Amino acid sequence: MPNEFNALKQSLNEQRLTYTIQEYASKGSVNRTANSVSLFNEKWIVCVCSPYEQIQGAIDKNARLNIIFSILAVIAVGIVATILFRINKGKAIAEAEAGNLKKIAKAAEALTISEEKYRTIIENIEDGYFEVDLAGKFTFFNESLRKQFGYTKKELIGMNNRDYMEAENAKQVFKKFNHVYKTGKPSYNINWEFIRKDGEKRIAESSISLIHDSQRQPIGFRGIIRDETDRIKAKEALEKSEERYRNLTDKLTISNNMKELLIDVITHDIKNPAGVIKVMSELISGTQQDSEEIQLIRKSSENLLNTIKDATTLAQVTLDREINKEAIDLSKVIQDIVMEFSPRYGVAGLVLENNITEPLIVEANPIIKEVFHNYISNALKYASEGKKVIIERHLSADTVTIEVKDLGITIPEMDRARIFDRKIQLETGEKRGRGLGLSIVKRIADAHNAEVGVKPNEPAGNIFYIEIPI
Repeated sequence: MPNEFNALKQSLNEQRLTYTIQEYASKGSVNRTANSVSLFNEKWIVCVCSPYEQIQGAIDKNARLNIIFSILAVIAVGIVATILFRINKGKAIAEAEAGNLKKIAKAAEALTISEEKYRTIIENIEDGYFEVDLAGKFTFFNESLRKQFGYTKKELIGMNNRDYMEAENAKQVFKKFNHVYKTGKPSYNINWEFIRKDGEKRIAESSISLIHDSQRQPIGFRGIIRDETDRIKAKEALEKSEERYRNLTDKLTISNNMKELLIDVITHDIKNPAGVIKVMSELISGTQQDSEEIQLIRKSSENLLNTIKDATTLAQVTLDREINKEAIDLSKVIQDIVMEFSPRYGVAGLVLENNITEPLIVEANPIIKEVFHNYISNALKYASEGKKVIIERHLSADTVTIEVKDLGITIPEMDRARIFDRKIQLETGEKRGRGLGLSIVKRIADAHNAEVGVKPNEPAGNIFYIEIPI
């Protein structure tokens, strides 16, 4: 039996057939689906299968389940991989799109900020900014331009230049815009005249350039308008003023020439006869006893000659000419003036006190006495309520200061410098004065490189002074 069994197995193996051998239990349990079923010694059953059936027969139930599970696992892995790939791809796309959205958002934010800055600048410049379409109608403008034209924003939008210009002016402006359109080049310093809503005509200076779309096609114009009306009027007024002052200068030149002629007349035509009178009075006095009349003639002729001399010097000072200087004792000059005014001060009930007794030599022209004459005369006129006027001196290393102090009404600080200007007179109760005289004092001081002024006295009144180099 074993030999036969082994021979059968060898035969099946040689034919490369798949077979199964199982112990026979009952004929009814034999699988009849096999191609060949043999009963061997009533105990063993040998089943030989076809190729497909060989595979089916060789794989038991657990193996089949393992294969199915493996296939399902492979499919599941593929599905999961596909899902993960698509998820990752979607995530990458989403991230890329999110990045793009962030970039777009940042760009939009930057554009908004840029537009805001642009709007802020446009709205805050003093000049007018405008944008018009190719037909010349306003599409945008800033507040400065609206104010220049005097219209409301609603009224101005859509207005054409013919609406606020005269026909001829509008024609000339159209030519300028057309030139910019044809050449594509900006144009500057364009002058035009526009009419405000209230009818006032204004003169403007403008610059214009083209506005292009994304395809570089012209779609309108933009520009700046500056209202030059006030500047032009000021320039015209200045030119008229210059012309007026030029004529005035010519007249002053003629006037100065007349002054020079008057000086010559005073010096020669009046001074010579006065000199003859003085000489003749001296001759008469020498040949016979002086009478009161002859003494009066001689004294009057001397005064006249001195007056002529002073007038000549004053004229030279007025013309800002150099005047002759000599050593003068200011103490003696002031004493003579005090003697002259003492009777008039006595009548007015005032005391004129001179505290300058020692010699005081300076280089000056005799005309300088007019400074002290003016100061003492003004004190008598405008400070009589103070009852006293004091004359003092103060020495320093290189200057001497003469002061005339009164106790009258103190001159306000704002007026202290002005009173030395020509034709400035102060209101002092019922009196008006300290005008032309003090301006002459200032000129005399300037001719001596001296300084004049006024400062408050204590407890009240004023101190008029002159500081002279020594």
